[in-house]
Amino acid sequence: MNDSHFGKTHFELAIINQRRKTTMKTLSEMYKDIQPLIDNGWNQAAVVAMEQLLLDQPNFAQGYHDLGELYLTAGEKEKAGQAYHKAVDLEPQNHAFIKGMADYYHVAMENTQKALALYLESIEKGGGNAEVFFIAANLSLVAQRFDDAIALYQKVLEEEPWHAEAFDYLEKVKAHVASKGDTRVPEPEAEPEAEQSADALYEKACGLGAGGQEEAAIGLLEKLISLEPENGVAHNDLGVYYHRSGQPEKSIEHYQIAVKLDPLNSTFQKNLADFLCYVRGDYARSLPIYLRLLKEDPEDVEVLMAAGDISQALGRLPNAAMFFRQALENEPWSTKASEKLEAVEALMDGTQVDQPA
Repeated sequence: MNDSHFGKTHFELAIINQRRKTTMKTLSEMYKDIQPLIDNGWNQAAVVAMEQLLLDQPNFAQGYHDLGELYLTAGEKEKAGQAYHKAVDLEPQNHAFIKGMADYYHVAMENTQKALALYLESIEKGGGNAEVFFIAANLSLVAQRFDDAIALYQKVLEEEPWHAEAFDYLEKVKAHVASKGDTRVPEPEAEPEAEQSADALYEKACGLGAGGQEEAAIGLLEKLISLEPENGVAHNDLGVYYHRSGQPEKSIEHYQIAVKLDPLNSTFQKNLADFLCYVRGDYARSLPIYLRLLKEDPEDVEVLMAAGDISQALGRLPNAAMFFRQALENEPWSTKASEKLEAVEALMDGTQVDQPA
């Protein structure tokens, strides 16, 4: 039997589902469809969907801004910069887009001068808040623009009088300016590198997996489940990657854990059923799972085809024909469903034909 459709991670399914949405929608509706991909951390799927949206809507500034953030998360700095610039070019008065580009130059490119100029421009265009004031003050301090730093730290304290760091730095800068003695600049202390969160680990694992670095993805997902042992999505994706890397015992172990953690998740159930059916040939355990899935979604063509394959293997030809026929009704263009239905009907009629793979 053909197992070409076997095993899909969440972001791979998200890409497929996004491409299946062919009905005409407004820009707002198309953009809204992408938000769950971003919210769930399916970064690669969100990138594909956003790129497709921008092909149709090339003047959608918010889309370019979001795409910049997605590219940056994936480590594609050059593409991120291009996207951020495009957003600002389309809406040059939007202070949020200017801040996004400032963050890019500050964090990703470590270009203090360019970042500071953009933060100040964002403030000038109405984007001033405690966070932006504080970052701009720190960069002004690094650039030895002490008067600007003092003014910006004061603005932070106007917004948040309890901001202890801003108060401390303000006092240090004032003392430095008053003394004119020590030429060393009292730069803000670097924050200790934070432990990567589970979400960050998952996003990075998705990027590695999409790039074919499945062993590296496995390593990150294993680290993730050591932090969150009840993370069903991570266990499911480990099942996928272990299968692809030729480790079936570890694969089924993680599929089973995923289903145990979230027994109502259709993706987890389908991946376990596919493994039992196409890898183990365990029809007795896989068929009941497929039938449960069909109760939830009678039009799922992949499940219908799998149920048809099993029914045919078990000699239940009428059932197999029923499943293949339903799959063909749902996707009339499916040559595979058509060929398999023809083969089963021929067997029922006693006529020998070549069986499709």
